[in-house]
Amino acid sequence: TAVGLWLVTRSREHEQSASFSSVRFAELYSWKSERAEAMLDARFSHDGTRIAFTALNHGRQTIWVKQTTNEAEPIPITPEKTDPYWPIWSPDDQQIAFMSKRNNETGIWLVPASGGGPTLLKIVNAAQTGRTRYWSKDGSTIYYELDNNLHSLDVALKTTKQITNLPAMQSNRQFSISPDEEKIAYVENKDGQFDVWVASIKGRDTIQITNDPAEDRYPIWHPDGKRIIYTSNRGGTYQVCVGYLDAQKPAQVTVGGADHVIADVSSDGSKLLEVGARHDSNIFRVGVDGSREGEITSGLSLNLWPAVSPDGKTIAYQATNAIGKLYSSSIMMRPTAGGQQQQIASDGFNSLVSDSIITF
Repeated sequence: TAVGLWLVTRSREHEQSASFSSVRFAELYSWKSERAEAMLDARFSHDGTRIAFTALNHGRQTIWVKQTTNEAEPIPITPEKTDPYWPIWSPDDQQIAFMSKRNNETGIWLVPASGGGPTLLKIVNAAQTGRTRYWSKDGSTIYYELDNNLHSLDVALKTTKQITNLPAMQSNRQFSISPDEEKIAYVENKDGQFDVWVASIKGRDTIQITNDPAEDRYPIWHPDGKRIIYTSNRGGTYQVCVGYLDAQKPAQVTVGGADHVIADVSSDGSKLLEVGARHDSNIFRVGVDGSREGEITSGLSLNLWPAVSPDGKTIAYQATNAIGKLYSSSIMMRPTAGGQQQQIASDGFNSLVSDSIITF
């Protein structure tokens, strides 16, 4: 399994449209994960040139910053053993606030976006693990979620205040602050159904955005203030959807057998950020005596069911990026000694190789 970040943009024919009806994906960063490793959260900087994310990678949990404009490796900006969560950018993109639980105390900390020693801003609770959600445009207030309600921290005075008074819920409400800072989007569980709701910043004047049996999670405001981007469990896979404040029917953005979990929307509304995992499977060769192991295929796709030609020089296999497409995969061919792969067919499975013919 590969864990990472993916950038979602409109397809070329829809670049000038406000709709995400057709999208394309670009991998920003990923690694082949070991057990218990995960990508936890990610946020665009306001200028869109960087992403801050929290990841548990090779036994180390830290905040990393990755450029979106080049292929440079991400840089860790928090020291080891700080256990940071839920990074958010300051309005000028110079600092990052995050939650950290140390010595059984949950606090909000600050760290320079270029890295350095974290500074404790405020201990907010001795028991609960909170989530930083939003830093106000004027820099005066940090909003965070604690015990299923929205709270605020005055950055200068270091005083806190509970903003909403919503009933207890077993899971997080995943608050998102609207661009005008007057409304919130959040998840509500009513009779076992998880839907996206919108309310005033204090949790009043509620509007239900989604109403379906699917589990709807992770609402994020679109910068136009008219739409909510969220993740919905559709038939066993998580897909990105969009809901509307004007009572339009919600629309599904992504499709396929892979999970798509929304993390953020860029400030200009042109890009979505996904976090999560992709299943991968690659093909290796090994000598009959157990020696000379080598990787024939690599990457984040599922490469399956290899068949070797009688002369041993060529291998045919099927490749797909989703478990749900095993029977409509691409049929690929490449030399067993290494070299460029070639697509033979775009829709097939179970390839076999003779001296001159590939059947599937």
